[in-house]
Amino acid sequence: LFRSLEPVLEVRRLHDQGVLIDDLGWSLNDTNVFLLKSPTDVLAEFQVVGQTDRMAETALLMAFSLKLSTLGDVLHLCTKCLAQKGGTTHSVQALPEEVRRYIRGPEYKHIVKRDQELYDAAGSKMDKQINMVNDELKHIGHHETFGQILGRYDFHLKQVVGLCEADAADAGCYYKDNGCGYECLDIYSTNHSMELTLPVI
Repeated sequence: LFRSLEPVLEVRRLHDQGVLIDDLGWSLNDTNVFLLKSPTDVLAEFQVVGQTDRMAETALLMAFSLKLSTLGDVLHLCTKCLAQKGGTTHSVQALPEEVRRYIRGPEYKHIVKRDQELYDAAGSKMDKQINMVNDELKHIGHHETFGQILGRYDFHLKQVVGLCEADAADAGCYYKDNGCGYECLDIYSTNHSMELTLPVI
């Protein structure tokens, strides 16, 4: 049973002891307290907001919020997108035409109206956060913009995909599509420490 076939919205609240990740998707049938608030009010409670289809930007914003000094701390393998490595993919295009027609129609759009509002508000907040990071980078005289750092981060994310072997599920470091033990990522981060430097703002 799908609450929404739109990209899942994830919001991340930072605590002194760590990071709590909440999925605040909702439907009109929920009795969730968040239905009583506007999307903007809901997201105001979170220091970092992200969208899964903007995961690299989300992770980079989180890195800046946590004042991390290396992109190595946010390198990851998107296992859900690596079907050839044991993961599974979820695509609207793979659904039957009848289902795709339904989710393009007015009934479905009404059902996910609040989800879409929250998703749109999250995108707007992300854009504002990126602008704030750019202002801070300029203030400290850093030579890169958020977009340029994102490009560098994207490059290394593509590199680490190759670290995960096709038979990794049998190597003891990978369990189905639940992720890896990150040993390969740690080694990569150590070997590319200078290239992964992140300005602390």
